[in-house]
Amino acid sequence: SIDVSIVSSLWYEAFSRVLIESYSNNIPVIVSKIGGTSEPVIHRKNGLIFDPNKNGDFEKQINYFVKNPKKIQEFVKAFGNKKKEFTIDYVVNGHLTIYKKLLK
Repeated sequence: SIDVSIVSSLWYEAFSRVLIESYSNNIPVIVSKIGGTSEPVIHRKNGLIFDPNKNGDFEKQINYFVKNPKKIQEFVKAFGNKKKEFTIDYVVNGHLTIYKKLLK
């Protein structure tokens, strides 16, 4: 079993599908501050964000989960409402709304 998913990218990524897959399986995340992966994560609200350029920050975030295991499910629940924003229907409808506004 997995308690937490870590996306420790050191290079810029637009968005990591691992994030959505993790939350879809009720697994909270610790993500790198680099790139778009951290955009849907609100630090200590629905996941943890570390700065790879800050010495010791990665370990600090992992230790936060170790010392606060009850936060794991709190983070999963907090992210629950955001999951719908990454479904195909939600994204397509959002794009259609923008296109319709532009055509007016």
